Parts: sequence; C-alpha cells; structure tokens
Amino acid sequence: MGRPRGNALNQQRKKQVESGLKRTIREFLQWNHFYVATVQGGPFGTPGISDLIAVRGGRTLFLEVKTPTGALSAAQIEFGSEVKAQGGEYYVVRFIEDVEKIIKRG
Repeated sequence: MGRPRGNALNQQRKKQVESGLKRTIREFLQWNHFYVATVQGGPFGTPGISDLIAVRGGRTLFLEVKTPTGALSAAQIEFGSEVKAQGGEYYVVRFIEDVEKIIKRG
C-alpha cells in the first residue's frame, strides 16, 4: 500500500478539513449553551442525517457541515427537505460565521 494519490489524497484532505470544522462548530455551539450531538452515519443509521444536532431552549438545529466546495448527497438533500417539511431547522454550514448568523436569528 502506500500513500493516497490524486483524488484519494484530495478526498482525505477534504475530510480532515471538514472534521476540524465540525469540531470548531460543536465547540462554538457548546460555548453558546447548546447541547450538541455529533451524528455518525453508517449502514444502520438514517440516510443523509445531519452531522450535528444542537438543542437550546426548545430550539433544535440540524446542521450539515460542508467545506466551501462540498456538495450535498441526494440522501442529505432528502433529509433536509423532510426536516423542513416538519417545520424543523436544517442548515448547511460552511463557515463558523454561518452558525453565528443562525443562532442570532433565534
């Protein structure tokens, strides 16, 4: 085996950036008194479920974390549509500033 090359290396870097962003957003939300659950997808989970679920004062946010160039999968689009159809708050966030704006809207 060896080091990843080309597209595999780009995917690995993208996952590392996204992982760091998720951690930063989770910490920011916790600092702002949200209870935050990190969701891990998998074969037995809900397809397309958001990366983070944050709750504070009866408000629940479903947050899908993406890099600036990251695209949603069909399952993620469907999940977001279902949440919104039920009156829930679903957001795709790419920067910490996105989260700041969302929580200020309250």
